Amino acid sequence: MKNTIFLLAFCSVLHNVPAQTDPMLTSWWFNTTNTTYAGTRGTMKVNVEAVYYTTSIVYVKSSGVPSYYLDGKSHFDAADQTNVFKLPRTQTVTTPRTYLRDEGAVAVLIDGSVALSPCDGHSYNNADVWHQLAYSFEGNDFDTYKGHSTPGGQYHHHINPTPLYSSSTTTHSGIVGYAFDGYPIYGPYAYTNTNGTGAIKRMTSSWAVRNITDRTTLPDGSTATSAGPAISSPTYTLGKYFEDYAYTAGSGDLDQYNGRTCVTPEYPSGTYCYFITLDASLNPAFPYIIGDYMYGTVQAGNMGPTGGNNTIPAGATLPVELSQFTANPVECAVDLAWTSQSETKVNQYELESSADGQKFTTLNVQPAKGGAAQYNFRHSATSLTYYRLKMVDLDGQFKYSTIVSATNHCIFNQIGIKIYPNPVVDAVTIENQSDNDYKMRVYNATGAVIYTADGHQNHRLDMTAFPKGTYIIEVVDSKTKSGYMQRVVKY
Repeated sequence: MKNTIFLLAFCSVLHNVPAQTDPMLTSWWFNTTNTTYAGTRGTMKVNVEAVYYTTSIVYVKSSGVPSYYLDGKSHFDAADQTNVFKLPRTQTVTTPRTYLRDEGAVAVLIDGSVALSPCDGHSYNNADVWHQLAYSFEGNDFDTYKGHSTPGGQYHHHINPTPLYSSSTTTHSGIVGYAFDGYPIYGPYAYTNTNGTGAIKRMTSSWAVRNITDRTTLPDGSTATSAGPAISSPTYTLGKYFEDYAYTAGSGDLDQYNGRTCVTPEYPSGTYCYFITLDASLNPAFPYIIGDYMYGTVQAGNMGPTGGNNTIPAGATLPVELSQFTANPVECAVDLAWTSQSETKVNQYELESSADGQKFTTLNVQPAKGGAAQYNFRHSATSLTYYRLKMVDLDGQFKYSTIVSATNHCIFNQIGIKIYPNPVVDAVTIENQSDNDYKMRVYNATGAVIYTADGHQNHRLDMTAFPKGTYIIEVVDSKTKSGYMQRVVKY
């Protein structure tokens, strides 16, 4: 097995965002660490590289290869598709609708890969009447995550994309992608009622295997121009062909397109959306992702042999372009600095830190200065710490920077400093047991410096005006640069 890329959901999946933020801009697995997959067809970035937008269109740029991709599980290795897909921010419904039986890619998933229609492009005796389902005829080629690659290296899912949603049966599934008509695709679990009320339940398909004994008639009752294989054949059991299924309105939760109009956590005012369908045993249930037609109007440039090769217009927006983001250890802290090349419509920067590179918390928020600008912040890090910037646009949209890390070089507990009492009500004493001068800094719980002083002898720090909480007092010997840090609780 070649380079194995581990799942980056922890830093790529964007979780629930404020209601005013468009989920079409924030629901993606962004590649914030420049992680790549090195395969037989070259090295490529994984997940979604960038999302651009105008007032009417969202552009999703990706290689088409997700971070969980494992080469060696399917016949063909993945290749960089250099995809740019277009999604309409305002959806429309017109007729005739787009037929999807053998149309290839029908949606872009949140990991940057695509979902394909249920069929595999082949029909019985090449007669174009009885069309093979990929799940039935290619399932042994699917990888652990129910996907595989085409001969051209396009990694894709025909069925249940398991890495993209939680398996919880008690919470509403998240968005797993967007169909090319601009409507979201959710995992299998949703509110019972379309108005957003009721228990969470598995959404059921309204398609079922037909009650037929031979393959001579089509789902609409007409006689097939060419008969299909005998159902008694072990290789051709009922349910392996697209035409083995028929839609019965109201027999399940979803319509013939495999969706419904309903309230979801990301769309509290309601929207049309598709759902991944599973049966009672949690196996994929036809039509799996999207039905025989697309519900809405499909954007040109997404489907067909040349689909996904759209051009991002010059006026499309990204929140900000950074030219530099650094983390440098200084004494017992880390100095963070970033420089922007341009700040089109930027509102603020939210600096985040993490002890493990997975769970990030906000350290500091700085408003944008406009144009090209420089920013700084000092953090009282005491061990290896990871940092990233959340760059927020004026309308609430945002993206993340790459992740940087630093370890400070402070030598702890090497100098004669005592800090007491702890906890403290009104004041603490910094007792210096050496003859050297020192510098003192006090950090609040977010790592921001709120007090500084130079000292030689003992120092009394009045904390009566400090809010209740936890603080870090740092003392650095001016001569040896050795340091001491102590966490103090203020009551």
